[in-house]
Amino acid sequence: SSEEVTKLLRADEGDSAYLLTGADGHAPTIGQLRAIYPDLDTTHPDLLDGHVTDDFYVVGDVRGNENIALLSMHSVWISEHNYQVDRLRAEHPSWSEDELFEASKIIV
Repeated sequence: SSEEVTKLLRADEGDSAYLLTGADGHAPTIGQLRAIYPDLDTTHPDLLDGHVTDDFYVVGDVRGNENIALLSMHSVWISEHNYQVDRLRAEHPSWSEDELFEASKIIV
């Protein structure tokens, strides 16, 4: 949704090719993001919409928590993105984290 949110949702504080996941391997929650980023502004218009609690999922689309079908699709896309990072890393060991991230994003 924005460069700022994209960096927020990348692992290792935005420096990794991988997308951040929660403890269950799916989308991270706002509570998990707050643990990583204590000064997180949850009112950012591209992050979440309306009143949020720590168990809301953050997927880069403000509509992500509106229904379980949309949230499940985002979870699949996160897993597929991280799978593609692994695959591309094996094929192109000299690629940077940004190159791996962008190539995986294009594939997904």
